[in-house]
Amino acid sequence: MIIRFLLLFFGFYLLTYANSFAVEYTKSSQAQVRVLNKYTGKTEKVTLKVGKSYIFDKNLNILLRACYKSSVQDEPESKAFIQVIRVVSDSQRDSDIKTLDIAIPKDFKVKLNENEIPKFIFSGWLFASSPSVSYLEDITYDITLLTCY
Repeated sequence: MIIRFLLLFFGFYLLTYANSFAVEYTKSSQAQVRVLNKYTGKTEKVTLKVGKSYIFDKNLNILLRACYKSSVQDEPESKAFIQVIRVVSDSQRDSDIKTLDIAIPKDFKVKLNENEIPKFIFSGWLFASSPSVSYLEDITYDITLLTCY
């Protein structure tokens, strides 16, 4: 009987205060990421703008789709939805680069030279406080979200 009462009380408590546990996010127009070339050691802090693509090392195209930052009273957290295309030479067509089996969005403009093909390698959310939850799986490049603003 006491256990049922405690469970009922705890359930009402959660229903009453459920909104206080939810984190509120504000939409941001820019994100700061760190991009790393694992072979050369080249690293760069980059400010991305929503809807604008950025080119790193002449063959990595990064497009920020959305960015959100938690409100001031919540735990600091940023999350960003990015898409990444890697441009490879035609001879690397069947290399060990992992690709996505989805079409490249039409609004993602990629400049290609002769004998180059685009490979869609990432489309997803990055989290500043938990980079291991979702990450770019690429043999050469790594992208880490630092913050949204």
